[in-house]
Amino acid sequence: MLIADHAPVYPRVKLNRYDKLTALQQAAVFLHQDRGLDFQQAISSLLASAARDALQLNDRTALIHATDPNCVKPEVLVMTLRKPIMWTLFKKPIDYLIVLRVPQLFNDVQLQQLRDRAQAVVAQNHQFFAQWRDDPVGLGMFADDLI
Repeated sequence: MLIADHAPVYPRVKLNRYDKLTALQQAAVFLHQDRGLDFQQAISSLLASAARDALQLNDRTALIHATDPNCVKPEVLVMTLRKPIMWTLFKKPIDYLIVLRVPQLFNDVQLQQLRDRAQAVVAQNHQFFAQWRDDPVGLGMFADDLI
């Protein structure tokens, strides 16, 4: 859902199956539809990120990234899920998925700076997650603060 002057947000996304792979596929669909990223490239990049360096930031939120050769500056996409999914074996299920879309030439230091910023914003705002889960405007303002 695109709201004027805000990053794309998708509240209460319904999945065919509530698992990590289906959530990643849906994020790839959104990147393809709203940002023009090739679907195969989007899903490949998200799967690689999920396997290599995805973070579960708190009891509700996971952070991943996708690289895009056509992206000139970092962007963010936020999804909330109707039902939580297991993200890692040893933590609680998540219902927030933050996807960073970054230029292909982004280096590890730049990516880590974005991840640190997102982690700080999540920590500052976690008390609002219950109300923002269904609220596109609140989610949009949250998403804008992430990068």
